[in-house]
Amino acid sequence: MQPLDGAMPIEVRVGSVCRPGGTAFDDASAQEDIRSARETLAKMTAAGLFSLRNEITYEMEFHLTSAEAWAAFLARPKAGPVERDQDLVDRALASEDGRVVVLETGAAGAYELPDR
Repeated sequence: MQPLDGAMPIEVRVGSVCRPGGTAFDDASAQEDIRSARETLAKMTAAGLFSLRNEITYEMEFHLTSAEAWAAFLARPKAGPVERDQDLVDRALASEDGRVVVLETGAAGAYELPDR
């Protein structure tokens, strides 16, 4: 499993109301790590060292329900810029039924060794 290189949308939810809240990015070194790992795996597969059985993409939701959880997200390793409506985020986190949801798209593959 590996996140895909790209933006992570941020949604702000209060009750049943959902609004776009911004976008989060990983820093350049994290993005390069993701690209490099995918390129290496593609080269190894092309060279016949592995064969791809199945690959899926998925979306994970990170539900942040407190200011502390939001601060921890902002301070995560290899965090990049976060463009957000901070007032909207603050209002949601102050609400009993509010949350900030960060969506991350990733990919997972099942590989096997080729028959020899």
